[in-house]
Amino acid sequence: MKRILIGLICIVLCMSAGLELTFAAAEIEKNEFIDISFTMLDAENLFLARYNEMTGSDVTVWFEYGLPYFFGGVNESMLFSVYPQMRKRTNETQTTWYKPDTVYLYGFDCMGYVKWICKKAGRENLDSIQHSIINYTDYKNYYVFSSNSHLNMKMPAWGELYKYLKVGDLFMIKHGGFHAMMYIGTLRDFGFTAEEVPDLAEYLDYPLVIHSGVSPAYAPRYEKVFAADYDYYKNCELMDGGVQVSILGVPIDKVPYHLDFQKQHTDYFMIGENQQIMTVIHTDDVTSYCWYRTKPAGK
Repeated sequence: MKRILIGLICIVLCMSAGLELTFAAAEIEKNEFIDISFTMLDAENLFLARYNEMTGSDVTVWFEYGLPYFFGGVNESMLFSVYPQMRKRTNETQTTWYKPDTVYLYGFDCMGYVKWICKKAGRENLDSIQHSIINYTDYKNYYVFSSNSHLNMKMPAWGELYKYLKVGDLFMIKHGGFHAMMYIGTLRDFGFTAEEVPDLAEYLDYPLVIHSGVSPAYAPRYEKVFAADYDYYKNCELMDGGVQVSILGVPIDKVPYHLDFQKQHTDYFMIGENQQIMTVIHTDDVTSYCWYRTKPAGK
C-alpha cells in the first residue's frame, strides 16, 4: 500500500508540473524482525549500515565478523562464552560438510537461526521445516504461498512478491535438503538504484532474505579471528558460511561471480563500496516450498 500511495503522489505531482514521470524509491521501515536478525550480521555489513541510517536505528552486531554456520546449531547459550572467543564444539559424526572428531565454532544452522529470531520477536514456536511444508492441513493458515497443489496458493513472479510479503515472512524450501530464510524487503527498499548496482538493475524488486547458509565471505573473515588467538582456535576448521543477506530468483546466467568450495557451488554479486558478497539462492531444483507467516505467541 505504501508503494502504491507513493507512486500515485508522484504521478499527480509530475502531471501537474508537466514533468517527466519518475517514481520515488521505497524505503525500509524500522522492524522488530530486522532489529533482531541483523545482530548476527558482520559489523561492516552494507544492509546493516543502510538500515540504521534509513530508520535511525542503532542495531549493533554480536560478533564483529558475523555468526558462522553450524549444522544442528540451535542453542543460543552455546554461541559464545567471552567475546570474541566463541564456543567450540567437536562434530562427532560425518556430514556433508563436517568431518567427524573435528572442532568447529558453534553457530546457528538455518532453522536454528529463524527459530531464534521468531522466539525473540514473541512469535509462535516453529516446527521443523519438513512439517511446515508438508503438513499443509496443519499449517495452511500460516501460508502466504505454497507449492502444494491442493491449496491453489502458487506464488507470483519474483519481481511481484514484494506486493504480498511482509518483513518477517519465512521462505521454507526442499531441494534435496531443506532450508529456511526470512524475508527482509528488496534492494529498492534499502535504497539501491540501477545506477548504483547496474548488474542488479532488473532485480531491484526481487526478494531479499536473511539466513544462515553457505557463503565464501566467512572463511577469510575468520582466518583473522583464528590468527588473533591461535592458542584458542588452533584446532578449529574454517566455516562454510554463516548469517548473510541473499537475493532470490536471479537467473544463474545473470550472476557475475561463481565459486566452488567445500562441496558447494555458490553464485554471487559484489555490491557497494566495500564490494560485499551477496549470494544468490537459486530455486530451479526446489521440489516444494511455502512462504510462511508466523503469528504472535498465544494468538
